[in-house]
Amino acid sequence: MAKTIAEINLAQYSNNLLAIKQAIKPSIKIMAVVKADAYGLGAQSISARAEKEGVSYLGVATVWEGQELRESGITIPILVLSEPEETAIDSLFTFNLTPTVYSSKFLKILNQRAVSLADCVKVHIKVDTGMGRIGCQSGECVQWIVSIQKLHGIELEGLYSHFANADQPSSTYSLKQLVIFQSILEKLKKRKIQIPLIHMANSHGTYHFVDSHFDMVRIGISGYKNIVTLKNKVIQIRRHPKGNYISYGNEYCTKEQTWIATVSMGYADGLPISLGKQGRVLIGGNAYPIAGRITMDMTMVDLGPHLPRFDVGEEVVFLGKQISEEITIDEICQKAGIIPYEFLCGIGKRVKRIYL
Repeated sequence: MAKTIAEINLAQYSNNLLAIKQAIKPSIKIMAVVKADAYGLGAQSISARAEKEGVSYLGVATVWEGQELRESGITIPILVLSEPEETAIDSLFTFNLTPTVYSSKFLKILNQRAVSLADCVKVHIKVDTGMGRIGCQSGECVQWIVSIQKLHGIELEGLYSHFANADQPSSTYSLKQLVIFQSILEKLKKRKIQIPLIHMANSHGTYHFVDSHFDMVRIGISGYKNIVTLKNKVIQIRRHPKGNYISYGNEYCTKEQTWIATVSMGYADGLPISLGKQGRVLIGGNAYPIAGRITMDMTMVDLGPHLPRFDVGEEVVFLGKQISEEITIDEICQKAGIIPYEFLCGIGKRVKRIYL
């Protein structure tokens, strides 16, 4: 079987970052969100390019994700986007990672450890303005921040929140969240409390809600737009008579004598099973429909009634450009009923990443 290849175009990633820089004021910093192995694209390579392009911060989900980046040579600040486990506190100091905090219990333990080490750790407070996931209560946030000022082992570097549906430009709920966050900032201002990094805008928020830019924007999916090509090869081509069933479940039946190509890529590589009903692939610069269910390791493609001009070993593109045709991630996700984040994170470990 041929190995599935994911080509990651780092030059295009740089172009995406440039477009983001042009959409914000020069004074606003950029955090590149590289959690979940940079959404499956390879956190170390993506982070190295982000650092090279002048990104100010990286965002990860766990302490060990940050540790891996430090061990790979990344030097810019890294924010852990949730409150770490208590057992990971020492690693915060060892690898110079910035934790998110939103509970008094964790903050107390963190402060005690910092004092015992004669050290001071930078933290970012996460406030819940309506996402309902993690964060301190918006109504209690200000008073809590006041109390943090008295801790000797804590340096309050950042305060942030997260939009629930910033992908909807006309979202009144996003505006409501923004108003709540702005009211917190106003209360802090009256108390003459200054926090260096205020951030709320994610990828969609950066483009749809300019007032949410503050000091820094957090860029995830918009940085990864059009940087991935997923491809493999044809491993068999066979003629099937009219009325033949293809793949599991007898869901696809040939309407006429047709040629079926089998491709060495399946859902274990990251293809959504639901794409089998209406997805397509590119071979030789032409688009062909997927025939029947996508299986774990293979996908069948209907080439039509005429003998194809290509043979076994021909390149098959599932995502990306081939000659003048293109399959975008938006097309795949629309047909499969999923979101781009889910698709990228689902690209399997056995897929070989090649960085261009």
